[in-house]
Order: sequence, then C-alpha cells, then structure tokens
Amino acid sequence: MYKKLVQMIIEAETPDDINEVCGKIGKAFESEKISWKDHEQLFDLVAKIDGSYRKGVKTYKA
Repeated sequence: MYKKLVQMIIEAETPDDINEVCGKIGKAFESEKISWKDHEQLFDLVAKIDGSYRKGVKTYKA
C-alpha cells in the first residue's frame, strides 16, 4: 500500500489529485494498512510538493 501511495503522490498533477491522495493516506492509516510512521512520511512527501499542507494552511481534506 505504501508504494502505491508514493506512486500516486508522484503522479499527482493538480490540487484535486493531492486532495485525493491525502484522503487515501488517511484511510490507509485508519484501516491499519500503513503505520503511523508511514502516514507521517507520506504527508511529509506531499508537503515537499506543496508546502502549504504542513504550514497550517488547511487546503486538503486529509
């Protein structure tokens, strides 16, 4: 699951794509398909693409 989510992040081209990926990251964690560490790493990767995510700007539905 982790590798699939990383690939989705790589392929994301629009803010809507990022929103979708963030939602899937949250759902994967909630369903225990990824660990908390993986969850945090994936959101850090999203932040590298669009820094507003971790700066407190709530533009994503994750």
